[in-house]
Amino acid sequence: MARTTEFKEGKATVRAIYRTVKTLADESHPFWIRITKGRESKFIATGLSLHPKFWNDKYTNYREAIRKTYPFRANLINTLEQWETKYSSAAETLADTDEVHNARAIASQVSSERQATRKFRLLEYFDELISQFEKAGKVGNRKVYRDIQNNLRRFLGEGQDVAFSAITVKFCNEWETKMRAEGLTEITLSVKFRTLRAVLNKAIANGYAKPTNYP
Repeated sequence: MARTTEFKEGKATVRAIYRTVKTLADESHPFWIRITKGRESKFIATGLSLHPKFWNDKYTNYREAIRKTYPFRANLINTLEQWETKYSSAAETLADTDEVHNARAIASQVSSERQATRKFRLLEYFDELISQFEKAGKVGNRKVYRDIQNNLRRFLGEGQDVAFSAITVKFCNEWETKMRAEGLTEITLSVKFRTLRAVLNKAIANGYAKPTNYP
């Protein structure tokens, strides 16, 4: 267990940086996340890159440096902000615990969270819950969950599944439209969405989904 500090543990800084020292095959340069704490820095590859003709080197902040002529500018900025937020949140969490940590510990924290949220996808988690109901002898719950799982499977397509992060307002609206087209009543729709919310709440409580995944 990490020891606590005598003084308040400082928070690391997290920045998305454009690394011009590395050039990819298409002549673009990659974006990395740089975590800095004390005198230590840890670099995380994002898989994102940009051709230098779309980068204004008068600036260092990517929000200003990415030229407006780049057609996917808004999307790139949004994705980089998500990367920064992910690691900044981990840095803040570790700082709040007041435990001694370094830049590598922050990277490990994000990696652990990612592994946990990848343990189950939506339909897989339905299987897990249905199995629990069977063991507990809760036949009624098992039938309700199985029926909703089958409905979602038809909606997604045979053999398909989705991550909890895909359960957005858009996803719910499209699922509702399909069920209405099938002639389902308001009461039935209410039961299905109430059950889906219960599944998401269980997944969040058990660390398989993040609170931000709740639509």
